[in-house]
Amino acid sequence: MSSNGVKIECYGDTDIEHFVSGLYAPVKVVSRDVVGSSGMRGSVTRVGGSRIEYHEIFGNFDLVSRDSLDDTIFLMVLRGGLELSFQNSDLHLETEMAAIYRDPRSVRMREGGRQLSLIIPTAQLQAGVYRLLDGKAGRPLEFSKAALSASALSSFASALLGLESSPLVHLAEDVPGRRNGLEELIIDSLISKFPNNNSDLLEHVPHISPRQVKKALELIHGSPRRQKSPYELASASGVSTRALQYAFRRSTGRTISEYQILLRLKYARDDILRDRSNSIEAISSYWGFKSPSHFSQLFKRAYGISPSVLRQKHF
Repeated sequence: MSSNGVKIECYGDTDIEHFVSGLYAPVKVVSRDVVGSSGMRGSVTRVGGSRIEYHEIFGNFDLVSRDSLDDTIFLMVLRGGLELSFQNSDLHLETEMAAIYRDPRSVRMREGGRQLSLIIPTAQLQAGVYRLLDGKAGRPLEFSKAALSASALSSFASALLGLESSPLVHLAEDVPGRRNGLEELIIDSLISKFPNNNSDLLEHVPHISPRQVKKALELIHGSPRRQKSPYELASASGVSTRALQYAFRRSTGRTISEYQILLRLKYARDDILRDRSNSIEAISSYWGFKSPSHFSQLFKRAYGISPSVLRQKHF
């Protein structure tokens, strides 16, 4: 389960228990149909330490928790419904409803259900609060326990569904020595978009002007061979790191790290097509990639073709 976009399929109580216990926490499966007729099918996409999961449900069964969970779960019902049971309450979700929760006592699955889940380590969510509040700890994060409606979910759920096959997932994993900017973006969006006990503090998050993003872009394009940290660019632009990261993402559609990698790949591609005598290994080294193989992986994900094949087709 360590790679992205892993397909999963399990049938029968034992297989379901093994799968769910391995990804979440130990559970017991209690079938409400003929024993062995239940199943799950879908995919698991890792984004840093978090996961995006899509499940189709076969049969009717309960997942009964045997241990506490260190994760927080955003779950949206795409079709059908399910019931979450907690120590002092129950929550019923139907099609196009969602909830953010921790530690359910049990989850009641229904035949034909389809669900989209985002599973985030709770400690990383708290780090997101710290990041959004520019170094202030905030309150121990608690989301509203009420069900969320479709009107509040469409853009967020669509973004999650689109990430399974997106090259951005792989690109974000391959930035050496950096935190996963895509994961941070997802976490920060969840905290900012959905009601929680820090929402009042987040209302005062500062915004920055386009000229400060332009300054960061000028610095990046001025010396594209060197990967610059968000902190370095923010300091030169006179704003906080978090504020620049968000404004940069809104303006360019990329995180700062992703933008720089794609820019270097573009220049490397130009060099490959410009001069056949310049080896791909030399081009890779010149543009700051840690190895020719790593360069080739990133290049193929960006352009759908390896550097060597591109050169062969061009000359």
